[in-house]
Amino acid sequence: MPLVEAPDKAVAGEKLQLSGSGFKASSKVEIVLDPDKPTVVRSVVTRADGSFRASVAVPARRHGKDRIQVVGTSASGKAAKLAKVVLIVANQGGTETDGSALAKPVLLTLAVVIPFATWLAFEVLSWRSRRTGTKSRRS
Repeated sequence: MPLVEAPDKAVAGEKLQLSGSGFKASSKVEIVLDPDKPTVVRSVVTRADGSFRASVAVPARRHGKDRIQVVGTSASGKAAKLAKVVLIVANQGGTETDGSALAKPVLLTLAVVIPFATWLAFEVLSWRSRRTGTKSRRS
């Protein structure tokens, strides 16, 4: 009887490791991430003992509960469909390469620095004008 192993949780945008056994030797096994809209995300050929290992890229924008389905031929020659529910969580690592991970801190810094610098400039000008005004009265 075929068996498929996959982690209970995966991170969007990263690789998910799968393994299986009990399939027909040297047969093709297809891995489907979304059985509702069947799309084969990976195909592998089993080893001589009917086992396989594969890594599948989880789409970066995907999250929530999803099923991974493995379709192949069992060692007895019958069609085999096995499914595993996997919780896909959002990537919190900040691996964006387009600079969007840096945008929030930069904007927040500018939102604080610009008003502070403006206030400081007005304070310095006010202090200078009061100081020069005091000197001209003494003369």
